[in-house]
Amino acid sequence: MKSVNRKTFFRFTLLFILPESTVGAMAAATFVLALIFLSLSILLSPLGLLLLLGNEFIRIFINLILRYKYSGNIQLVSDGNDAVYRPNRSMVISLIRIENPIAPEESMEKFTKDVLLLKNPKTREHQSTTYAKLEQILIDKFGYRCWKKDENFNIKNHCRTVVSNSVVYKTDLLQLIRKLADDMEEDKPQWEIVLIPNYQEAGEVVTSSLIVFRFHHAYMDALSFTMMIEKLTSNYNYYIDPCKTLTKKTFKEQVVNFIKFLYFGPLLFILLTTNRLRSFWPKIPQKCSKTLRNYTWSKPIKLDQIREIRKSLKNASIPVIIDNAFISSTMQVLPRHRYPETWSLGELSALLPYKNSGPQNRFSIFSYEINVTQENELERIQTTANEAAKEMTLPWILIGFLGLKIFGRFPKVVAQLPLFGTSNTLIMSYFPCSKTKFKLFQSVNVLDIWGFPPHGNNTGIFLCCNMYCNEFKVLASSDSDWLEEKELKEIVNRIPEIISKWVYQLNKKND
Repeated sequence: MKSVNRKTFFRFTLLFILPESTVGAMAAATFVLALIFLSLSILLSPLGLLLLLGNEFIRIFINLILRYKYSGNIQLVSDGNDAVYRPNRSMVISLIRIENPIAPEESMEKFTKDVLLLKNPKTREHQSTTYAKLEQILIDKFGYRCWKKDENFNIKNHCRTVVSNSVVYKTDLLQLIRKLADDMEEDKPQWEIVLIPNYQEAGEVVTSSLIVFRFHHAYMDALSFTMMIEKLTSNYNYYIDPCKTLTKKTFKEQVVNFIKFLYFGPLLFILLTTNRLRSFWPKIPQKCSKTLRNYTWSKPIKLDQIREIRKSLKNASIPVIIDNAFISSTMQVLPRHRYPETWSLGELSALLPYKNSGPQNRFSIFSYEINVTQENELERIQTTANEAAKEMTLPWILIGFLGLKIFGRFPKVVAQLPLFGTSNTLIMSYFPCSKTKFKLFQSVNVLDIWGFPPHGNNTGIFLCCNMYCNEFKVLASSDSDWLEEKELKEIVNRIPEIISKWVYQLNKKND
């Protein structure tokens, strides 16, 4: 679920009602429309609460049937944030580049000991493991998403080695990532570890190795994955510890948040539904029978460069800076008719703190718009930062999170509604890893770590900023009818140069 820029939405709606008008008349009409939509939200809230309560009674009844028929081996997905993801476009790809290859037997042994057998500290020793979800299959029963225990679970079915006798280069790896992004077979838990013994970065003489973690988003999000990897490491140093950041919400605060959702949730749903009438990107004609997904990443960028920009530009977060670098690069690479004048930027945001280190989904999203006709790039960054700061003070992040959580408890056909349609030009995922170099399996030096989020809806461009050891890479994926492969590569390749140019301009200005 995404937030939208209300001012733009109301102006868009007015195009169907009013001719060009004075500023005063437009402001008055906007105010009237705001009242109308808020009134609709208030009227729809009781209906939404009634549907919610009715659905919970149905879930109780289905749970009793499942417990009786399957002896507890099949259970309804209790966390709605795990159930909203569609069957397709839901695979997360994370890559860890290590110094030396690791044998499949050793990786399976370490993963089993440090992750699969890790006991949940909040239960009795014999009852549950922290990562029990990884031994479950996502299935449908009575129209609802359910977890089914894999009776034949074996770690050997989730670890494999590819192209062991040849060197894999970036071009080969990008093709492999495209294949790994497709959903796995539904008869086993949808995650696996893929070992690539010989990988060579451009410009390097010595080969390294890759461990690719591939998992369906229903199992966990990026921060949960980070916490899982931390269990397999030594010397891991969080940029953000998801379990220790901020404070937990009291019961009273949780009730207030639920009331906010009932009050604003229908309004957000109306705005999102109408917002999908907009065109966010001028698509190009298909040259093949189906839409392909393209992937690439930039050269490493020093975190100090971003710090220089943030020091000079108030509120300029890392996602805001990277989004604007992508926009500037796009304007250099593509002709004017190939990109929109106004971009809707979606930014993923985690609701902290996480209740524990177990696999879960705690992400929401908020959006803000930026007009790219503003000539001065640094001023555009500042404008974007101010817009993002305003949106973060509004309740949409919380309501988006609760919306996914609640929608996911409904039948599958309803649960996936929030993720259908396009509501952004591009979406940014910010993924800080470790501040310092760490060792995987306590012995293998990790040279780099990066990954790609899934395309959870029809937005055709996704960015991810992976930070590791005071460096970061910009990773991008796009649908082929939004950006061709060569266009995406050229845009991303220019981003480090653009950031360096901004740092130079700011230093020169300050001097």
